Amino acid sequence: MDSWVQWVALFLATDCAYYWFHRMAHEWHWMWSAHSVHHSGEFYNFALALRQGALQSASSSLFYLPLALFFSPPVALAHRELNTLYQFWIHNSVVGHLGPLEHIFNTASHHRVHHRPPGNCNYAGVLIVWDRMFGTFQAETQRLDLFGLAKSYETWDPVWANVEHAARMVRNSPRRAGVCSSVSLFLCTRRTRHKWTFDPCFVFRPLLSPQQQQQQQQQQGEEEESRAGRREGTNSGSLWSIPTTSRRPKYSPALPASTRLYCAVNYLWVFSFGVWLQGPDMGATMKTDPVRLAAFSLFAGYCMATMGRLLDGRGQWLESVRLLVLCAAVCCDYLPLLPSSLQYLTFPALGLLCGLWVVVYLSGQR
Repeated sequence: MDSWVQWVALFLATDCAYYWFHRMAHEWHWMWSAHSVHHSGEFYNFALALRQGALQSASSSLFYLPLALFFSPPVALAHRELNTLYQFWIHNSVVGHLGPLEHIFNTASHHRVHHRPPGNCNYAGVLIVWDRMFGTFQAETQRLDLFGLAKSYETWDPVWANVEHAARMVRNSPRRAGVCSSVSLFLCTRRTRHKWTFDPCFVFRPLLSPQQQQQQQQQQGEEEESRAGRREGTNSGSLWSIPTTSRRPKYSPALPASTRLYCAVNYLWVFSFGVWLQGPDMGATMKTDPVRLAAFSLFAGYCMATMGRLLDGRGQWLESVRLLVLCAAVCCDYLPLLPSSLQYLTFPALGLLCGLWVVVYLSGQR
């Protein structure tokens, strides 16, 4: 990339590719099944930016492949990562309206509207101009603490979050439909549809201020929605005022502190185990033993699902099974619990983990 013209062209091409991927991910059921994981969070914060579907890259990569025909693939990958990195900061409820910057860039204000159900608008990555040109732009007119899916999950299980939409599609398919019909329904049907619009001149038109947009909505007969916003503790007069009351109850089951601590410890172990598997010590071994790699990956997924169920206040038997499998794998020297430099601590750590689970289980039975 020895020309700034090429750099700018790749920046625009990457951002446009993301816009179309994001828009299609909302329109088609098979893409939404992966992307809905990101929209399942009810708390709009930086952690939500990290909540991504495990299978989303399988569809998003299709939109970036054409870039390799015109630009250097390594540089195109770098632009893709920079595009993703920009989108981290816009997942916050603190930043309000940013004035003239709202005309050009995707901001926290624009993205909050995107995460408010149904959320079929404001698909941009960096530049909001794509939404303004293609008719999918919607400005934030009032602050609402209302995020997530139209029907929120009632579980913290990440595995279920990745398969929930596909499972619902299967359940909703006609009873007499065969496997092929169910797959066709999943792959070939839309969940929403946008009217085709292309208006480049819209980019140069000034955006209405939040106050002007509210007045326009009221003239269109939306006074009831505005009153509901004020009744729920929102301040429609300022986009910098953080709502104090949620529009609907958020899923947050009451749990003992011991259960939360136990899940946090196990999550850190599973995360460290995953990082270690990709390191130089285990990387070569995994490449020559795909069966072992698959077993480790499935077990890691099972661990995360179990922690999610424990945070729901159930799934104790799943955790008991997990510990039995873990003990058997460690004793048979099939699954390393700790790195080689800490192998002498393996059995004390395993005993401590089992003892902690006994304490957590007994405290939950009271």
